[in-house]
Amino acid sequence: MPDKAEVRNIDGSPVDYVNVRAFGREFKRLLPGNAENLLTLEREGVLYEKQFASETEDRINLYRIKLLPREIVRYVAGLKAQQEYFEALEKYDGDKDKALAAVTDREIASEVELWKHTKLRDGTEMDFRGCEASFLGKELEALICLRSHPERMELLPDVSAKDKLAVLLDVLGSISSGVSWLSNRAHGRPGYVVENEYDVQDLLYVILKPFFADARMEEFAPKHAGSAKRIDIVIPSVDIVIEVKFVRNESHAASVADEIKVDIESYHVHPNCKTLCVLVYDPQKLIADRYNFATDLSGLRILGGKEFETKVVVQT
Repeated sequence: MPDKAEVRNIDGSPVDYVNVRAFGREFKRLLPGNAENLLTLEREGVLYEKQFASETEDRINLYRIKLLPREIVRYVAGLKAQQEYFEALEKYDGDKDKALAAVTDREIASEVELWKHTKLRDGTEMDFRGCEASFLGKELEALICLRSHPERMELLPDVSAKDKLAVLLDVLGSISSGVSWLSNRAHGRPGYVVENEYDVQDLLYVILKPFFADARMEEFAPKHAGSAKRIDIVIPSVDIVIEVKFVRNESHAASVADEIKVDIESYHVHPNCKTLCVLVYDPQKLIADRYNFATDLSGLRILGGKEFETKVVVQT
């Protein structure tokens, strides 16, 4: 793998690699971003890419790119080959030639080899073997990195983060109404039963997806204080992460505030955590003072030199 000291989180700590299963195979020690892209591609057949609006503008746009079946196969093959390369790179103490020779897909390996002598605009020559683009192949590189097929890049609406946060808080504040309506469906249809936080997560995700196309379920958070956790929902385009709590009983009602405090300490290291939203679903109304509960846990925080906002919403 690449030297972990060279790849760091926003707080300066080394990136923690993750293992995922996708497309019927195991992928080990992936960068968190690559892991999430892979899982999104399996679920939706698309990639979400942030790119500058132009070479001269600072504004970053979010695009959705739907891949063709053959492109999905090539993307997965490239990621697998890149994984083999990184494992061999570690084995051979950073020797790129030996690492590339260990890649089993020789066609992909030969394409990566072309990146050995990459010329920059100023004429400088660099060895870019191992970068993500080197394993994509020319067709995917042109589509994803070079934007050579703009007709296939769906520009997602440019709504301000403030407006989107307001929409999100409205959704969180109406989740009880949604649960009530779905649990008592007309025409004898079976109700949607909410028995735990996973049921709430799924319902919330379905409601949010039309508003936030890049919303992702269960994204990996970097390790903090020696342990790693998974965030329930992440919305990269507006740097919002969402955690769902389901109050199970009186004992849990007494401890859920402490759980949220731990989440605040853990999730602030996530690169998309500019706003942490916590939905506390309390169907038995076991939290006595819901207003002060939410107010005490909400607000602006600075941890590890990073500033972020916490919004806590209690629904019954």
